[in-house]
Amino acid sequence: MNETEARLKNLEQSLNKLQKSQGMGTQAAIVEELRKTKAELQMMQAENHIYSNEKQLLLDREIATLAELSTIKVSLANAQRELESTATRTEMKDMEMADVVSERNLLKEKSSDLNKQIAGFQQEHSAMQMKYSEVVERAEEQEAIFKEERRDMLQRIDMLTNGRKNLRQLDLFLDEENEFKQEELEAEIEVLRLELKIAQEDRIMATSQSKTLKLSERDYKYRYQRNKKDLDAVAQKYEEASTAADRAVNDLESLKLEHAKLKEFNATLAAEVKSLRDQNKAIGSLEADCNQKGVLIKALRDEISELEEEGEQLEATIQKLKCSSPPSNVNMRNNSSSPPSVAVRSGKLESLTPETEKPKAQQQLFAKDHQAVLNHVGVSAFMR
Repeated sequence: MNETEARLKNLEQSLNKLQKSQGMGTQAAIVEELRKTKAELQMMQAENHIYSNEKQLLLDREIATLAELSTIKVSLANAQRELESTATRTEMKDMEMADVVSERNLLKEKSSDLNKQIAGFQQEHSAMQMKYSEVVERAEEQEAIFKEERRDMLQRIDMLTNGRKNLRQLDLFLDEENEFKQEELEAEIEVLRLELKIAQEDRIMATSQSKTLKLSERDYKYRYQRNKKDLDAVAQKYEEASTAADRAVNDLESLKLEHAKLKEFNATLAAEVKSLRDQNKAIGSLEADCNQKGVLIKALRDEISELEEEGEQLEATIQKLKCSSPPSNVNMRNNSSSPPSVAVRSGKLESLTPETEKPKAQQQLFAKDHQAVLNHVGVSAFMR
């Protein structure tokens, strides 16, 4: 901005010098064109300022977009970590489910084994009951037989006692026979006593067998109760395992729902990232447009600098003409309003014309310079 202002000041100084040295006919047109050029320069500076502000805004938007992209990348990384943790959790739940299923199968096998054992125990119990009933029947039969034998023995003992009484009465008559019969009776009594003792021992054995059967039945009942308790504990464990499996299934379903939600969130994030990438592409296209506009502005500045150089060359040629012109020509310029006899074209000094043709030649040269300035201004406006 300072350089352009300095150049504009130089142009104004050169214009002032031209106003002092030349007439006001073509000089006013040149001044007007230079003022237009100055206005266009100011407009170009304003446009350059606007373009710089727009570029700064675009840069700010790009920075914000990059920040949003970084946050979205962080959120995507977090979502990826959550997905990985969810996958690991699902794998762990699957492993736990496999363990629970294996434990459930083991419990089923144990329960089937226990059911088989219980069936075997029930069969043994039924067999023991049958044996016990058989033993009881045999004991009852033996007891009935023993009672009958005892009754017979008591009858025989009564008969023997009656016979002894009769024998005592007949002792006098039958001493020898009585002794012989008494020995036989004593032997028979001894045999009967032995038989009674054997029967008592059989009865004791039967009672002991019944007691052992009762103890075995009690032991079987205790074992049956214990196995029933074990079976109840196994059934409770089976129910707990089934509830744990149901809980694991519910947890797995909830994890699947969370996984689906995270997939939807990932899809939305991908759509947002795609939209941000499209915005970034649009920003890149805007930057390319800005760069093209910057190139155009640079070309306009180069043209302005060329115009300023041509103005400086014009000023230099004017100064040279002032220095080379005689004082008579100076007096003639003060008296008349004709321009100096100077021919300038594209910043180069041409040959001087005779004094009679100076006004026409100068007017033609100034007209050509004016046309060149107009051409430059038109080209710059067209390029803008």
